[in-house]
Amino acid sequence: MTAFLPHLGSTLCEARQGAGLARSRIAAFVEYRGREGVSESTIARFETGRYWPEDPDAIIVVYAEALGCDAFDLWQRAVDVWRQAGG
Repeated sequence: MTAFLPHLGSTLCEARQGAGLARSRIAAFVEYRGREGVSESTIARFETGRYWPEDPDAIIVVYAEALGCDAFDLWQRAVDVWRQAGG
């Protein structure tokens, strides 16, 4: 079984890059635990599949809003990629 995180991260990265968005834009708009924004390195580690952030849902919601789609669609796309990889 292949770990899911790298597939989720690459899905988010590809979607962000396809829309011409910088990691810093995603990082600036993440809100959780009373804070606004996370570091750009948090987003980079998430996208490269090296790190599960404290609140991945909050981050994925920001991707979805920035991309004009539903967060569920991003999760589903990542699951599809994972399955294709044998997950």
